[in-house]
Amino acid sequence: MPLYLKDVLNLKPLKEAKLMTGNDRLSHTITGVTIMEAPDIEKSLYGGELVLTSLFSVQDNIETYHELINKLSQKQISALAIKPSRIKKIPEEIIKFARDKNLPVIQLPADIKYIDIIYPVMSELINKQYLELRYFKNLHSDFISASLSKNSLVAIANLLDEKINNPVTIFDRDNQILASSRKEIADYSYHSPVNSFRKEFKNKNSLNAYFKPLIICDVKKSQERKVREFLIPITISRRKFATLQIIELENTLGDLDFIAIEQATTFISLEMAKRAAVTEVTKRFENDLLGQILVKSYSSADYIRNKAQQLNWDLNQSFIAALVRFSDLDTSLNMQDKIYKINNLINSISRIINNSSIVGERNGDIVILLSRQRKKDEKLPGPRQLLNKIVEYSLSREFKKSNYIITYGTKAESLEEIPNSYNEALEAANIGQLLEKYNSIISFEDIGIFRFISKLKEQGVPLTELVPPRLQKLKEYDQENNTELIKTLQTFFYCNDNAKKAAKQLHVHYKTMLYRLERIKEICGLDLKDYKDKLEIQVGLEVIQLLNSSQ
Repeated sequence: MPLYLKDVLNLKPLKEAKLMTGNDRLSHTITGVTIMEAPDIEKSLYGGELVLTSLFSVQDNIETYHELINKLSQKQISALAIKPSRIKKIPEEIIKFARDKNLPVIQLPADIKYIDIIYPVMSELINKQYLELRYFKNLHSDFISASLSKNSLVAIANLLDEKINNPVTIFDRDNQILASSRKEIADYSYHSPVNSFRKEFKNKNSLNAYFKPLIICDVKKSQERKVREFLIPITISRRKFATLQIIELENTLGDLDFIAIEQATTFISLEMAKRAAVTEVTKRFENDLLGQILVKSYSSADYIRNKAQQLNWDLNQSFIAALVRFSDLDTSLNMQDKIYKINNLINSISRIINNSSIVGERNGDIVILLSRQRKKDEKLPGPRQLLNKIVEYSLSREFKKSNYIITYGTKAESLEEIPNSYNEALEAANIGQLLEKYNSIISFEDIGIFRFISKLKEQGVPLTELVPPRLQKLKEYDQENNTELIKTLQTFFYCNDNAKKAAKQLHVHYKTMLYRLERIKEICGLDLKDYKDKLEIQVGLEVIQLLNSSQ
């Protein structure tokens, strides 16, 4: 509750005072009052003072006047009040220099005593500080009561609305509403005017806030008006957990309002910190329980079901295990940011899939147990369809600079079969990573022959022995002649032996494609119509792809 220059000029002793310069600085805050009747008084100034003087210590010349105004301006005093006793009127040079520096200059009545100014100004300052402290104390007590209520964020939002007479909304990190003081705000639509930008807001409380203009429309009344939207980030350890939004709809925010807002942000921060701590403990418990389910490290099925019920997990249904694996999380992120983004992704996935599904983290992978339980007459989306939604609504937005692989296993009809489905998803992820099938969705069934090849590799069988000699010959021909006959053959098989489609995919002429196929036949002695020849070559091509990926 500051004391402004305009308030001081309205005090009884200053009714006869005349403001010579600085009409646009009447909202300057007065922090104190002092007398300047000795040289170098500016050394004892801190800024914001009302400086009283008769210019007794100032030499009567232009250079001295200029130096005085310059020093006082640098000290950022609120105003210079001059009593013309030694001089009959304030020198024009002082008024001119003060106007240039935008420094308010007040001409005091000649017969006024300094004590008659100092006493009422200091009384007003002390009184306002007392009222501000009392308001702060009561406010603090009110917010403590609100934070202890059952739904603390709603109580805090309602209390802040009551104090500042403006709608208050609290958003989480994903811009989902956590609490709102007015339901009727939903009847409004609002947007930013063209070419409007968010600006940093600064006040004496050093509130970390931003504001931007809004065009707000009452949908029911079809009325538009321009207002300001204030956005205050709620941060804990330099990480944003929520945003406090205030729309200046009914009341222009003043100093007391910003005290209330600052108090609200403190209590919202405490509530968000409490929620974060509870969430972290819950996540740890969930991941531990999920790990036991995935590797079947529990004493009995009844034990694990009872534990799951505490988390509202229904294990008496069928699931498909899926996982999301990142090969290289955004390198610009530090470890804390990576953990935050992973947790944020888990929360995002939980909102996208149905409530019966289970999401957690294991060994750096995000594991999803997709529920296959459906309600009566409900058409259940397939696993690929559900996982595509995760890509569309979460991964593609949050992890633009990262490579990931999404895999899933076959359906687990019971709790005991879940580890099988998980191991299938795990195997598909390992092979997908080996083949660098990034940013794609792979089912266990998709990896086909690679499962067999991968098993042989694990057993120490040299994969080069699985490449037919004639295919090896074709590979050597490519290396010696800088051709792409191996790639041509792979594309031809991928296009189901359709030469025209393969030519289009390789961006070559159809006749060029036919010519290449003839060269392949000549070099390999390959009969593309012979089933056994094709099978041998296709297996060999998959091995070559696996070898190239390993290298």
